[in-house]
Amino acid sequence: MTAKTPAAEKGAPRKAGAGFNRYVAMGWTLVVTAILAELFLMTWCRVQSREISCDMAAAYTRQAELLRIQEKLRVELAHLASPERIMKIAFNQFGLSMPAPDQVVVIHE
Repeated sequence: MTAKTPAAEKGAPRKAGAGFNRYVAMGWTLVVTAILAELFLMTWCRVQSREISCDMAAAYTRQAELLRIQEKLRVELAHLASPERIMKIAFNQFGLSMPAPDQVVVIHE
């Protein structure tokens, strides 16, 4: 009986396809990992897209509401600043009256 040395084992023929199977398994593992990573990335992008769409819809709704409020405030400002209203308040609440011609002083620059 002869003992095999490590040098003799190096030259010994290997099983057919033993190394090939290991590389194929590693390749398939990488492919499956890449596909799963892509699926997770696509899912994350889709969720982000939906969140942004919901945020945009809420912002457009808020903008429309603010534009309505702004228009109401413009109308109210025009009403409050009308000369007729100011004269009415001056006469009724403060007892003011129109100045007599001798009370008017014209200042020239």
